[in-house]
Amino acid sequence: MKIFRLVKHDLQYGTAKQIMTFLFLIAIVLVCINGAYEYFHALHGYNMIEGYGNFFDYLLYLFQGDMIHEISLDSRFSIPVYWLGIHLFIALSVGSYPSEDLIGYGRMKILYSGSRLRWLAGKLIWMILHVLTCYMIMYMTVFLFCIIKQADISFTLSADIWENTRSEILGLKQSQILEMTILLPILTSVAISVFQNLLAVIFQPQIGYIFTCCLLILSCYWVCPITLGNYTMWYRNSLIDPEGVGSFTGCILNITVIILVFIVLWQYMKKCDILDKKERL
Repeated sequence: MKIFRLVKHDLQYGTAKQIMTFLFLIAIVLVCINGAYEYFHALHGYNMIEGYGNFFDYLLYLFQGDMIHEISLDSRFSIPVYWLGIHLFIALSVGSYPSEDLIGYGRMKILYSGSRLRWLAGKLIWMILHVLTCYMIMYMTVFLFCIIKQADISFTLSADIWENTRSEILGLKQSQILEMTILLPILTSVAISVFQNLLAVIFQPQIGYIFTCCLLILSCYWVCPITLGNYTMWYRNSLIDPEGVGSFTGCILNITVIILVFIVLWQYMKKCDILDKKERL
């Protein structure tokens, strides 16, 4: 039961203490889905759609990312700002809490838990729960926005809206849509977070931040399996664009990253002198 006490402590000091910073995430989501509302309102004004979208339509708009572009000297391409803002926030909120914990109260928790493996497992569980918290806040923000705007609370997309934007999604099963819009973004965010903290623990916290920023920006311009940011944009899923990334590949790759990072960190922690970490970090 000690691991649950460790996770509870991490949720209290690694997540709950950041409660005010989540206002930035809420603001990003509100600006994005308000833009979607205005877009849907304009379509309705031209009699192109019947309503103003529902809960699932706004979620799709929030996590759509950007289409695949062919980059050339004369091409014009803008980074999907809302998408980038959301995932940078998640990266910054996860931060380097595990590595910082090692140079503070965490050393006492390792002694209390009686196992470095238990401490490390607790940190992995915390990162998963923290990422889930970020996504739940986004979902609740969209939910409350729909209530205020009197939009339908439905998990069925509006065909008349998406046939004007990405009609490819209309031919997919509900399970496929949920996989690429709900499961993959969460799984990818967890994978990026654990890798970021691997770099923070072994090297420096700044290295982890720089890696995540570079990975996200690179994902905007380069579509391939190893640029993980692409799995958080359903516009770039192979079910929507044949040149995009596959859902199955994304799930396997992200799970592999999480497992490998855990193994590497465990091997590192077994040999790490935690009493010397404070001076090095």
